[in-house]
Amino acid sequence: MKRFIWGTFACFLGVWTMGCTTVQTQPEWDRLRGEVKNWTGETILWEQEEADRTRIQEAVLTRLKDGLTRQEAVQIALLNNREIQAAFEQIGIAKSDWVQAGLLHNPSLSAFFRFPSGGSGTNTEADVLFPFSDLWQIPWRQKAAEAHLEQVLLEVEKTLLDTVRKTRQAWDSVAFLGLILKDTEALFKKAREIVDEAEKRKAFGFLTDLDVYHHLISEKEAETNLLRVRRNWVQARVHLNRILGLDDLSSGHGVVMDPGEPLPPVPEQTEAVAHALNHRLDMKMADFKVWEAEKKLRLQKRRVFKELGMGASFEREVDGDKTFGPGLDLEIPLFDQNQAQIARASYRLRQARKNRQALEGEIREQVLHDLEEIRMLKEQCRLHEKHIIPLRKKALAYTARWVNAMQMNRLHLLESERELIESKMEHLKARRQLNHAVWNLEYHLGGSY
Repeated sequence: MKRFIWGTFACFLGVWTMGCTTVQTQPEWDRLRGEVKNWTGETILWEQEEADRTRIQEAVLTRLKDGLTRQEAVQIALLNNREIQAAFEQIGIAKSDWVQAGLLHNPSLSAFFRFPSGGSGTNTEADVLFPFSDLWQIPWRQKAAEAHLEQVLLEVEKTLLDTVRKTRQAWDSVAFLGLILKDTEALFKKAREIVDEAEKRKAFGFLTDLDVYHHLISEKEAETNLLRVRRNWVQARVHLNRILGLDDLSSGHGVVMDPGEPLPPVPEQTEAVAHALNHRLDMKMADFKVWEAEKKLRLQKRRVFKELGMGASFEREVDGDKTFGPGLDLEIPLFDQNQAQIARASYRLRQARKNRQALEGEIREQVLHDLEEIRMLKEQCRLHEKHIIPLRKKALAYTARWVNAMQMNRLHLLESERELIESKMEHLKARRQLNHAVWNLEYHLGGSY
């Protein structure tokens, strides 16, 4: 009897020791930092205490000095973006679920105390049962939780990669809209000069009122466009600040633009699709969802006997006799054999596999769309650089020569200058769209090619 008591105590102690598991996220965090370092070359920091916040603020202020390059903007976003910091907490949540999946359910204690109506003494009965059904369910619970943890890590990586894309696009918007704003201001100024010149020529009888009205309309349209571009530039700065996690929107910062900075290379169509299918994080997530669904199906198949408790039973009779022995609590699967949950898990598995197939088609469409967009925008930029702008400059030089020779009036010169500014603006817009398309392609490829 004593051996039985000590054996039960030793079993309880061993199970209690298993329950002392803590949640450690360092392995997952180290892996995530390594992945980010590989495809961005930058470091990340999980803000978990005040010292981390101080380090992040110091790093942000350092990078904001002397203007902000595109890469510095990416560095700030990876450190200070609020969505990224919130996503990091999901790692701890998923790891906690994984730890919970590996824990045994707490043992149950039931006790009865019976007092006879006549006579003395007390009838006492006590049972301590341990959930032995966990022994064959825990491995599959952990595998399912592990698959979910992998999905969470990939989702966090996807958030990081998407933030890098959005940061580059936001920075490009501020940079190019700043240049476009300068050209728009020059265009408005030129429109005013044209109106002044038109009114002078009207005074000498060379133009009609209708001609002046048309030029006045053009001036007001230029002013309207200036208001719109200025609004877009301010909104772009606000958007960039939000992505960078900067709270003081009034402080401002200047972007430092390098017009000669080359864009990443663009792969061929076949290579691009293959690269995306192999490296896209959502594709990897789809694979893990299939794996998770497979593990959950196996878990449900092993849950026919949902509850099995074994332990020790003790009873003390009224007359003082004591009885010890093993205890058993078994749920008999007579009606509920877990057939509904098994069927549900089977449907989930089929759904995960079909979702993966659908994602392949979506990835192909995104990549081909990006490649065609980039091809068109590159050709548009080439036409502006090699033909339209040079021809506008030649037209301006031709007009200036004949105005100086008094064979053409100054209004023609102002019109040529306005058309040249408009072409330069169109070129800047095309370059901005091209940059955005390249960053979209890099994101849709799953990282740098």
